[in-house]
Amino acid sequence: MADSEFVIYGLAEMHRNTMSIFRDLNEAAGSALEEVASRYMDQMLALTPLDTGALRASAQVHPLTNSMVTEFGNLVNQKEIILSFGDDKVDYAIIVHENLTNKHPIGKNKFMERTIQSRTYHYENDIGRKIRL
Repeated sequence: MADSEFVIYGLAEMHRNTMSIFRDLNEAAGSALEEVASRYMDQMLALTPLDTGALRASAQVHPLTNSMVTEFGNLVNQKEIILSFGDDKVDYAIIVHENLTNKHPIGKNKFMERTIQSRTYHYENDIGRKIRL
């Protein structure tokens, strides 16, 4: 028989609470990603060349998707949101975006790339500031 015992109570409750925090964090991260993506799209639209308005009208922030992926040997929930321009009626979005020789009276080429590059060192903070638990 042992002279003393050490018993930890509440491990199951601690596990439940920890899992609840992770679920809340996952949900908050998804909401933050959607909000930041929408803000980035607004910045892209401000730079998008304007002629007929069709290119700007084709802009889309696609729904958030979740998938489970293996990262460094761990299964993690990956969130993805796609921003795009162009559709079956506007099949020239990539040409307008990539053509460096066209001068646009309103807007610029590389309208998506310029926005993303301007936020390269800030996107983690942009998302992180939106997450509040």
